[in-house]
Amino acid sequence: MQKSRWLIFSIGIVLLASCGGSTEGLDSSNNSLDDNNLYFSIAAVNSDGIKSGLSNIATKPITDGLTTVSLRWTAPTENTDETAYVDPAGYVIYYGRSSDPTVNFIEITNPSLSTYTIDNLDML
Repeated sequence: MQKSRWLIFSIGIVLLASCGGSTEGLDSSNNSLDDNNLYFSIAAVNSDGIKSGLSNIATKPITDGLTTVSLRWTAPTENTDETAYVDPAGYVIYYGRSSDPTVNFIEITNPSLSTYTIDNLDML
């Protein structure tokens, strides 16, 4: 997987809603790692298929009945050299029960999306 640091990606992933369990928000400032969390991160993909570096890692405590999480993020607008980011092609959302949440991923091919709902989290 080719990754590039060409893009400024100070992304904030926040919880919009969850089905079952707690409705507490995702915490992108908490770096505590344990087996009772789900971890989420996102990368942008440009029109050449090159992925940016990963965003911050957001965590969500696992609670009984948690099956769905809806995420929201702010799209990046500039490259690291402060030029405009003009060739977005989509995103890849990474998630899982590990602090390196790159095993499970969802490719989003619509660069105008800024929300996404992940279902079946109880299967992780």
